[in-house]
Amino acid sequence: MEGIVSSRTLKSPIVVDKKGKPSFPQIERIPSEKWLQDFLPACPDVLPVAEIDSDYADLTYVCNEAPIKTSKKGTGRIDVIFVSKSGRLVLVETKLHRNPESSREVLSQILDYAANIRAAGWDYFKINELYGKSDLYMDIQKKYKDLPDKETFIENVNRYIRQADFLMIIVGDTISDTVENLAAFVDSP
Repeated sequence: MEGIVSSRTLKSPIVVDKKGKPSFPQIERIPSEKWLQDFLPACPDVLPVAEIDSDYADLTYVCNEAPIKTSKKGTGRIDVIFVSKSGRLVLVETKLHRNPESSREVLSQILDYAANIRAAGWDYFKINELYGKSDLYMDIQKKYKDLPDKETFIENVNRYIRQADFLMIIVGDTISDTVENLAAFVDSP
């Protein structure tokens, strides 16, 4: 897991209409984890990935609710998966403070998912299958012109999975001090 970034400062959303006029709606309460899971693919730039490591910048949404075998429950679902233009996976787990799993369990859950991605032998072709639209590489190439050739990109994805080199992000309405402290400990040398 790469560096921990914690921001307790809430940023207000900005909505720009077709004429370019901005408005600043107030969201007083995030209605559900599903709402976050639907919001993040449309606005991946809200994730502070470049602040953590620039190799995770320029994300492409892969899927929501990716099924995965887990150590604890047998099966689970990764809330949101992105891939960076460098071929690194970003795993996102969404939890609202009112969810009883919002404390310690969420960190365990995302670590379990990451470990089982590697253990299950996921590779570029599995990620492309989860993407499901067309060819993932071709769609990333349309967005980012400075992409390596397809063979290199596939090798990068496969290498990062074998090395379990993922960025794991917990997104919620509040991140408890307990989760923040545990994440900092896991990330420490």
